[in-house]
Amino acid sequence: MLELRSRLTAKIGGSAAEVHEPVELAELIALVDRLRSRGRAFRVLAGGSNIVAGDAPLEEAIVSLRALRRFEKRSDTLWRADCGVPLGEMVARSVRSGLAGLECCHGVPGSLGAAVRINAGGKWGTIGGVLREVTLLTRDGRVVRRSVEPGDCAYRKTAWWDDLVLDATLEFAQSDPAATQARVAAVHEHKRTTQPLRYPSAGCIFRNPSPTQPAGLLIDRAGLKGTRIGGAEVSTLHANYIVNVGGATGSDFLALMALVRERVQEVHGVRLEHEVEVWN
Repeated sequence: MLELRSRLTAKIGGSAAEVHEPVELAELIALVDRLRSRGRAFRVLAGGSNIVAGDAPLEEAIVSLRALRRFEKRSDTLWRADCGVPLGEMVARSVRSGLAGLECCHGVPGSLGAAVRINAGGKWGTIGGVLREVTLLTRDGRVVRRSVEPGDCAYRKTAWWDDLVLDATLEFAQSDPAATQARVAAVHEHKRTTQPLRYPSAGCIFRNPSPTQPAGLLIDRAGLKGTRIGGAEVSTLHANYIVNVGGATGSDFLALMALVRERVQEVHGVRLEHEVEVWN
């Protein structure tokens, strides 16, 4: 039995009765094949960010990726890592080695596989900038290794969105360690002053409708900052975050998300789309 609140960054959610945690990629591939052949629905859990879960027991099985952490250097600048390697670990390794390219992902929670799937990053860039090759387990059960082509990575979307990322190869640029540290410090300071890092959250809740219409700005202009349901609150620092200010439930989060969408639709005529996954 797994209590989801112990694994999700928002510290919410019910329980899951069936949990699998493979320790090798071959085991993961075989596990997914078995589940699919049985017609058993499952959800993939790695770092636990970008997920809002309800309070009811989860009917689907959980496939945990956190034990899949194999890492290798193919050269000084070309690295390959399993999907379960924490993204923060990859950022720290590259910065310590004086390699540039992943500073944009400093402070982004979650695993490498999830980051590759959604092209994680922010105003400083995305992981797609250093991504060179991915190994995928496709929806039809094939294992495919492919190069990353121009156009594969877009805003919070990739060409392998519907596949399971098994591993990824990243190519960095040689840089002065002091310069990479300075860039990380700049990213950290920006996030410290603009994001509600002191409270548990799932990250940004909604996708930006367009580059000129950030979701946070629309929510702010709808007068929703500080709006609270139970222990869930629209952050007063960044309105596209819903934070757990204490004792929040999954129901609190989901109700507040619905309220935000409804109010933004009323005020701006824009229907916000979830950036987080909803497990309910």
